[in-house]
Amino acid sequence: PCRALWAGSRFHPRRRRFLTQRFDVSSGRTGIAEAMRPQFTQPLYTLMASVAAVLLIACANVGSLLLARTTARRRELAVRLALGSGRARIVQQLVIENAFLIAIATMGGVALVPLAVRTILSYAPAAAATALDTAPDLRTLAFVVAMVFTMVLIVALLPAIRSTRALEAAINVGTRSGGTPRRSR
Repeated sequence: PCRALWAGSRFHPRRRRFLTQRFDVSSGRTGIAEAMRPQFTQPLYTLMASVAAVLLIACANVGSLLLARTTARRRELAVRLALGSGRARIVQQLVIENAFLIAIATMGGVALVPLAVRTILSYAPAAAATALDTAPDLRTLAFVVAMVFTMVLIVALLPAIRSTRALEAAINVGTRSGGTPRRSR
C-alpha cells in the first residue's frame, strides 16, 4: 500500500508538493546577529552620531567652564608666572588637573554603561536583545581611550594654552611699559 501511494505523481498530490518544496540552508556559524545586522546598522549609526554630537556639545560647555575657572584663578597664575614659573609648567599643571576631572567623569560613565545597555536593549525586539553581543571588548576600550585623549585635548589643553597666553601677554605688556614695579605686578 505504501508503494502504491508513491507510485506516480499524477495520482498523488502530496508527492508532487513534497518534491516541489524548497529548503534554504545557510551557515550557522555567524548566528542570528549577522542576519539582523542590516536591520540595526542604520539606527545604531544614528545613535552613535547623536551621542557624538551631545558629547561635543558637552565638551564645549565644560571647556568654557574650565576656561572660566582658569580665568578666576588668574591672579594665582599671574603670580606664578611673575615668580619665574614657565608657561609650559603652568599649562602642564592645568592639563593634569583637568585630565583628572575627565578621568573621574570617564569612570562614572563607564560605570553607567550596563544600565545604558539594558535600557537600549529594552527597546529592541526580544530576538535582537538576546542575539546581540553587548560585552565590552578591545575595540570598545580603544574607543573610550581615544575619546578620553580627545577630550583632554579639547577640554583641558586648549583652554589652558589660551588662558596662559593671555596672562603672559598681560604680564609682558606690564613689564615693557616701563612702569613702576608696583604697577607691573
